[in-house]
Amino acid sequence: MQDPIRRAARLAALIMVLPAASPAAAQDIVRHTIRPGQTLFAIAKRYGVPLQSIVAANGIANPSRVEAGTRLIIPGAQPPETPDTTPPVRRTRRTAPRAPAMPQLPHPEVRPLPWPVGGVVISAWGTPRRNHRHRGIDIAAPEGTAIHSVDDGMVIMSFENYGGFGKLVAIRHDDGMITYYAHNSRNLVREGDRVRAGDVIGQVGRTGNARGEHVHFEVHIDGQAVDPMLALGVVPVQEQSDPDSEDPPLPDDNPPEPESN
Repeated sequence: MQDPIRRAARLAALIMVLPAASPAAAQDIVRHTIRPGQTLFAIAKRYGVPLQSIVAANGIANPSRVEAGTRLIIPGAQPPETPDTTPPVRRTRRTAPRAPAMPQLPHPEVRPLPWPVGGVVISAWGTPRRNHRHRGIDIAAPEGTAIHSVDDGMVIMSFENYGGFGKLVAIRHDDGMITYYAHNSRNLVREGDRVRAGDVIGQVGRTGNARGEHVHFEVHIDGQAVDPMLALGVVPVQEQSDPDSEDPPLPDDNPPEPESN
């Protein structure tokens, strides 16, 4: 049987080495979400705990740089006497800036025109793009389909690579109207050529930044792009929407006449 004095001594030694229970262990853990404009110093003062206790409990490397919305453990915190009036964090979904609205200008008189190619309208005039509005229409058709001039006139542009439009043809018609035909697989006319309504001037393709076979068709009158549908009338095939199609805006001013030799 052990000596009672020796047992008491061992028990006293054991009590001395046991860690004291922390105040936080005897109560629920308090958590705090950092709000915009709050600092760790203000949070520590509000809960009545040392700043270093919050830093250590949350493993914060730089107390001067904490992000709103971060959840903190507040060790040994007491419920605050005053409610927190800092506005909560509001997470908003970022969206791309909207393209400006098409200018509400009076449309010049547009006369009826035939379709340059039969197909499906996959992007209408005025459709929002990344930083502008669509200034023509896109007509989808199989690659190689013939593209026709909508009226008599002179070819003033025939480019193999006109930026995002790829292969492009522009015709100045006898009344001053200009029509553009872009993303062609082949241009079958050259600058200075005279064409008549219905002549084949190119073939449907997907050159430039086109994401599918189609013709980008624009009508300009007095330097103003107008809705081609005002001239073309009834859509030959059901109109659809294709937000993936991207065409940069053509210049407002008329293209220059071809240089004389």
